[in-house]
Amino acid sequence: MSKCFRLSIGVLIIGFMLGILMSLSYAEGKLEKKVLILYEERYFYGDTRDTVTAMENLLGHYQTQVVEHKISDLKSYNFEAYDFVFILALDQEIESPRFYEALAQYEGELIWLGKSVEPLIKLKKYPLMYEGEVYDLLSIRYSKALTGDEKTFSIGTKRAFYKVRSMSPENRVYAWLSDGTDEFPFIVHTGNLYYISRVDINEPLFYIFSDFLNQLFYEKHYQENHFLISIEDVHVFSDYEQLKALTDVLYKNKVPFTIGLIPFVQQEGVDYITDFTEVSAFIDVLNYMQGHGGSIVLHTYVHEMKDDTLTISKLEARDIKQYFDRAISECLQNGLVPIGYEAPHAFLSKEEYDALKSIFTTAFGQIAITENNYIIYPYELYDTVNFNKLYPLNLGYIDPSDKDAFKIIDERLKRIELVNGFFAGIYYHSSVETFYLESLIARLKSEGIMSYDPLQDQHAITSRDFEVNIDNGRIDINSYIETVPKSPLSLFIDRLALVFSYVLFAIFIAFVVILTRSIRKQRRNLFK
Repeated sequence: MSKCFRLSIGVLIIGFMLGILMSLSYAEGKLEKKVLILYEERYFYGDTRDTVTAMENLLGHYQTQVVEHKISDLKSYNFEAYDFVFILALDQEIESPRFYEALAQYEGELIWLGKSVEPLIKLKKYPLMYEGEVYDLLSIRYSKALTGDEKTFSIGTKRAFYKVRSMSPENRVYAWLSDGTDEFPFIVHTGNLYYISRVDINEPLFYIFSDFLNQLFYEKHYQENHFLISIEDVHVFSDYEQLKALTDVLYKNKVPFTIGLIPFVQQEGVDYITDFTEVSAFIDVLNYMQGHGGSIVLHTYVHEMKDDTLTISKLEARDIKQYFDRAISECLQNGLVPIGYEAPHAFLSKEEYDALKSIFTTAFGQIAITENNYIIYPYELYDTVNFNKLYPLNLGYIDPSDKDAFKIIDERLKRIELVNGFFAGIYYHSSVETFYLESLIARLKSEGIMSYDPLQDQHAITSRDFEVNIDNGRIDINSYIETVPKSPLSLFIDRLALVFSYVLFAIFIAFVVILTRSIRKQRRNLFK
């Protein structure tokens, strides 16, 4: 064996081993982090929002595998199987000595939010001093992760926080609370403990915590911020010229958008439900919008129309599949490709969310934790309790009747910009003039926010008749419509019709031949 040959073999072996190591390294980087959420109660007193579910959904932005347990129901205190343990301590005290002892032995990352942390501080001798419950706070100061941009926000409604002092220069404080004369940490890190002085799902504290999670999980979600405009409440009774005008503005500015299509509308005092396919001109408009950067998103449920105002006619969970099977089929049969659905503005049961998850991988909108109570998330969520994937529409909408029509959007954008890698979604109602749309686009682009293109992402829909897969611009549609076997009577009638058509064709040919011969004979007699 030559020296050159042996050298070549050696190089190949080294290259092969390096390839394996790189693959393993990549796979390890993609592994989901195991997270345990521990709580004693799901709700604050007087608040109907499920705080535990809200936090669990938030963790869906990251590569996490989340398990939740009520503390008093724990049968095992071995937490070492988890990379992160979150304790959500709302109103109720945690009084189990065994629980604190187990946490003191835990070597993973420990994130404690809210009250009852004092026994753990003493047991583990963390360099923190617990000073009790405080209410009269005015503001929060936060330096945005990575960029260091510092912003101060009002706390708003008075509520309980739990005050600790940082007693070591080695501790890291991420955010500060102030009562006007004194400051203390909102988020502080020491050893393996991250302490947050309140569980809070209200803006801006919820967004500050959301940005903190970017650093906790070491994931690079901060590279780009995106916005999405949803043309809202598009239905068969919309102004078609207005829809085209809005489309032209978005297309001119190279801004992809979603079309919140309401497939079925019921007018006041009329039992009949109007199907969007009944008006060919409307189908033409939808195809125009789709051809100019729009993506169809099916609005949830039948809408009732009263004095140009739309309200939801809620369906039961068992009706959801039938409703969407019909809407999806009618879209595809008219050249329209839906990519997902819009999360309803009403509270849904777990059964209803499960029914939607079985059809769509992608949802757009907000999460109603209870009727008219929303959790407004600052970025996309994946594999959560309620959704396979959610793109939040979190900036609200433009109200032309308001002198300061952009007030809500500007305020919410300022808060969402606290979060690296945010996703800003806007409802733009189809009746609002194009002037506001031009101004909205200019505002968002001036902030350096990138427009999100739904078609350059991944979505899937599985209905009774069709399967739709969208993958970075490629659209695959498979039909499951099967031909129903015909009855013997139908087959006999089909055969009879075929024989009859052959007979008619033979008679026609015979007639043509006879007619041709007759004409030729007449011509010969004419020239004799």
